[in-house]
Amino acid sequence: NTSEAYNMIGTGFKNCFHGDGTSTEFLLTDKELDSGEHDVPIVIVDNEEWTHQESLTDPKTFKVDYTLGKITLKSAAPSGTNNVEITAFKHDDEWDDYHDQIMASKYYSCFGGNNNSRLFVAGGGKSIYYYSEVYDASYFPYTNYARVGNSADDITGFGQQYNVLLIFKKTEIFSLTYYVQTAETTESESQIGIGAFSSQVVNHTIGCDCPNTIQLINNQLTWLSTREGVCCLVSTNIIDERNVRPISRNINKTNNLGIEGILDWQDRENIVSVDWDNKYFLANKTTGKCFMWDYAISPYYVSSSKVADTKDLDWYLFDNFFVDEFLEYGNDLLYASSKNENKNKLIKLNNSFIRSLLPVR
Repeated sequence: NTSEAYNMIGTGFKNCFHGDGTSTEFLLTDKELDSGEHDVPIVIVDNEEWTHQESLTDPKTFKVDYTLGKITLKSAAPSGTNNVEITAFKHDDEWDDYHDQIMASKYYSCFGGNNNSRLFVAGGGKSIYYYSEVYDASYFPYTNYARVGNSADDITGFGQQYNVLLIFKKTEIFSLTYYVQTAETTESESQIGIGAFSSQVVNHTIGCDCPNTIQLINNQLTWLSTREGVCCLVSTNIIDERNVRPISRNINKTNNLGIEGILDWQDRENIVSVDWDNKYFLANKTTGKCFMWDYAISPYYVSSSKVADTKDLDWYLFDNFFVDEFLEYGNDLLYASSKNENKNKLIKLNNSFIRSLLPVR
């Protein structure tokens, strides 16, 4: 008998048994099963689904004792290895809570293993991330979750940098790394074992409260924080927490030309971003304003001086640029708009817009 952990996005749990040619009764790993109209267990023998019809003479039928958690086959299953697969159903309060959080999750990322083969989700109301089984985003085992940081603050987004998954909260960042756990824990993925994850704090003072702004720019995660401005992750190691650098000095506050700074924007949760053609766009869908950093012209380099590193970065300002969502299609950048003359249209941008703009300094 082998068992499969509860699926947190479906009430089913799976047990597999070895048929021996004579046994007809199979006791599941749980009792007091759900017994509603849609809770009849699913029984598959030698890859063929059997029918829940107790009174018929068809040998490929079964009956259920919901109280004891027992399945009785009309006829014995043939001999085989794990050739009797039974999926049964049961709710509990804790499962309901996890299920609701997963289904309400706002953020996702593929991560884990050699091929980023698990789906991670978070942002469903608590400081917990959940992850699926390998290559199966429909199966979230009951054991596949973890809490990070202050439980009062929910997770606000994911980002990947090299082989690390970064988990963002409003004022914290955590890293998650994958390894294979064997009898002797090893970092080598070439050895057969159980995939596992290890988390640690990256920064406990700076985070991200604008989750739609997280982009990987020149192999460094970049995002907007309403406390710090636009930030760049220069290292995934905590060291002394100088691993996060604010880079938007030129555009943080209203300047002497009367140009409104990005930290003066309202409705900052409605800011969306895109990385396109070596340009990082931050657009406020409410005000119609958009700052763009051309990092091909002025890339960000890290030195000992935060001021010197950011003063020459070129940021450009667009106005009357109402962007609900960006869309990349081939080499083109498009955006959807629900405001002004572009209402309910999909608009295509091209490189000609950059020629008439001057950087904000």
